[in-house]
Amino acid sequence: MTKIVYNACYGGFGVSEAGMRRYAEIKGIDLYVEKDKDNSMVTYWTVPPEWNFRFGMLTVSGDAEAYIDTRIPGTPKLHVMGYSAPFSTVDASFDELVSQGLIHVGDPVDGEAVPYVTSYYERRAGFCVSHSQAQYLKGRRVNIVIDTELDDAGRLNYGDVVVPGDVPDEIVFTSYICHPDMVSNELVGPVMVAALYQHVASKPRHYTYRFILAPETIGPLVYLAGHEPNTINALECGLDGGESPAWAMGEPAKETRNRLDWMRDTVYNGYVLTCLGGYGWYSQHGRRMTSPMKRISDWWTNGDWEQFPWKYRMSDERQWCWPGVDLPFQTLQRHRPGLDFPAYHTSRDRLNGTELEADSLQHTYDRLAVLVEIHEMETKRWRATTIGEPFMSRYDLMPTISKVGSSDGARPLLSVLSECDGARLVDIARNLDMPLDAVVRALTLLEAHGLVEGEG
Repeated sequence: MTKIVYNACYGGFGVSEAGMRRYAEIKGIDLYVEKDKDNSMVTYWTVPPEWNFRFGMLTVSGDAEAYIDTRIPGTPKLHVMGYSAPFSTVDASFDELVSQGLIHVGDPVDGEAVPYVTSYYERRAGFCVSHSQAQYLKGRRVNIVIDTELDDAGRLNYGDVVVPGDVPDEIVFTSYICHPDMVSNELVGPVMVAALYQHVASKPRHYTYRFILAPETIGPLVYLAGHEPNTINALECGLDGGESPAWAMGEPAKETRNRLDWMRDTVYNGYVLTCLGGYGWYSQHGRRMTSPMKRISDWWTNGDWEQFPWKYRMSDERQWCWPGVDLPFQTLQRHRPGLDFPAYHTSRDRLNGTELEADSLQHTYDRLAVLVEIHEMETKRWRATTIGEPFMSRYDLMPTISKVGSSDGARPLLSVLSECDGARLVDIARNLDMPLDAVVRALTLLEAHGLVEGEG
């Protein structure tokens, strides 16, 4: 999935209708794309013009071939400053272009990394090179072409899909779509959102799930400034059939209400997914951790997750949790910029690079899928179905020969069973000092054999 999107999103960037369509039309990302209702003023922000990128090229004067050409496969698109105005120059001094701020040079600590530079809110042109490229170009004269378009009539787009459950209370997963050329930081999050959407839509569910893709910062601001129908029609939200819950039936409502008020009433827990291509586990808390979120988060992230308080905020939890918004969101990461992510906001954050491995992505998806199951299973009270300890060998859960250590494999299952007296998932995990993931796996197996029942 990551490779498909990465290869197809050539030049597909954040605040761009063409870029949003690329994300939405890639196989597997079946998201309903909705335009913002007003692209002029959003609280105190102005939505910038829509930016469409075609290519950037730098040639040393007198050379027949380009030194840098983003149309060549494998060349980082980051060579063109994000939101750069169109620009061209012939036989100009490279050193003067650097001094004028038209060329941005990467950090010498990683001489091959092209920096990610943007200028959303002031129109300017810019080209970016690595430190080693700058050393080669120093003292030379160059030709530059930046082929882009800034469309004042364009619109900011975002992806928004709702999968209705038995109740209107929502679990929200969101990520941002600013630059697919940076894989762990910008691309893996939307891919995980799409994969979780497919996972959730394929099975029965208690909660309603909402999946949002939008440009970072300005996207949530536009989203929160919008309006939401008072009822949701499942077909309008991109589902392919099946019965809608009673609360979601009927024609799409003409009456709308402020989306922020809607989300305050319906959002149970929300998660921002970003920087997910690494091997660590980091949880960035929102400003106020509500009781339901804290109950699940504190135990799910216990142990192998490093947790950061609100003062270290860095992603879209800034908007979802801002004073006056106060939605129960937190950010989940596997890289932490400034801690273990030297490739952050550079061309080093690439597909098939040292920062991204297939087993890391699979592990990330597995943990996030378990997070969905945690929310679903926490709604039930779990009870053992047998009088006394069950005969585990009958279910192939314990060997029939007895010797020292032969029952070790069944002991965690029996421990979970011993707590199933109407207890909830998190209580079982806390009482046993056991990871929530492990309790979910145990309950799932025990329920399949009829040894426990979930009530409620």
